[in-house]
Formats: sequence, C-alpha cells, structure tokens
Amino acid sequence: MELLKAASILSALVPLAAGYRNRKALLWYYPLAALSVDCLTLYLKHVAHLPFAWITNYYLVAEFLILCFVFRPVLAVRHRLFYFFIGAALLFFTITALPQNARSFNQAGASLFSFSYIAMGIAGLYLILRQQQILYLEKSWFFWLNTALILYASGNFLIFLFSDLRYRETGLFLDLWQIFQVLNITKNILLSPALYFYESGRRTR
Repeated sequence: MELLKAASILSALVPLAAGYRNRKALLWYYPLAALSVDCLTLYLKHVAHLPFAWITNYYLVAEFLILCFVFRPVLAVRHRLFYFFIGAALLFFTITALPQNARSFNQAGASLFSFSYIAMGIAGLYLILRQQQILYLEKSWFFWLNTALILYASGNFLIFLFSDLRYRETGLFLDLWQIFQVLNITKNILLSPALYFYESGRRTR
C-alpha cells in the first residue's frame, strides 16, 4: 500500500523529466502541481500533524484551470463560451463546497471536473479524427493527453460516484484508493510523451 502510494507520487517526476525541454509550457505545470500538492499533503499529515484534506480542493481548481487553458487554443473554443464554462464550473464547485466542512474534500465538485475532462478528451480525439493531419499518432502530444485524461477521469468519476460507500466499508475504501493510485501512475506515464512531443498553439501533432 505504502509502496504503491510512493510510486504514485513519484510518478509525476517521469512527465516532468520527459517534458523538461518544454518546461515553459502550461501543461508542464500540471504534473508539477500534483507533485507539489502531494509533498505538501505528506508534510501536513506526518510532520505538522494538521488537517490536509482541504488542500486537495485547491489542487482540483488548479488542475481544472490548467487543463482548460491547455485545451482552449487547440479546440478553438469561443472566448465568451470558454469563460462562461469556467465560471459556471467554479461556481458549482464553490456552491457544493459551502455546505461541507471547509477542511473536507469536495466530492461533487471533483465529479463535475472529472466529467468535464472526459468530455474534453473525447472532443480532442474527435478533433484528431476530423482533421486527419497526424501521420504518426504516437508522436501526437494531443493524442497522448486526451488518452491520459479519459482513462484517469473515467476512473476517478466512478470512484467519486461510490464515495458514500467508500466511507462505510474500509475494505472498499482501500480497494478504491489503490485503483486511484494505479490510475494516477498511468496518467503520468501517458503524460510523458504528451509533454515530450508538446507543441504550442492549435497544432494537434
């Protein structure tokens, strides 16, 4: 369990190293943010002995904003529609967080973000098929990003869907937590070629 958790946290170093030459790209800060939050969580939990669940909410918002701004130039979303979508999603996240303890993880908001990533990933793959500009799919940063998001977000969405059961049965919680760790490792592995082949702008190749 602890070994899998450590592997999940350290797996963020793989895309950071693979995409180091593109470290000025916004996408590079996605695994960096995840690694930073995981390290801070470990510090709060094991060193400072302070509540740590709340920090995940800030990471969820940062993750959402990073991915939205990465996808926008490629999907060519209209300016007003783009900011309306962000505003509506953040408003929902805030409203669903208010009834809870400020230190609690916002499961409803996380579910919405995960569903958004699935939709963004599907839209991205559809764009690749429609444009038919890619000769070698394995060298398309956008393909790898969409694949990573769909796999990661789909698994997370199901985990959040059964969040109530998660707290009722310890065995189920441990199983779902291990699945999350595997999903996170898989996402970071798939992000590695995405960052290595990354190209800014609207190009999907």
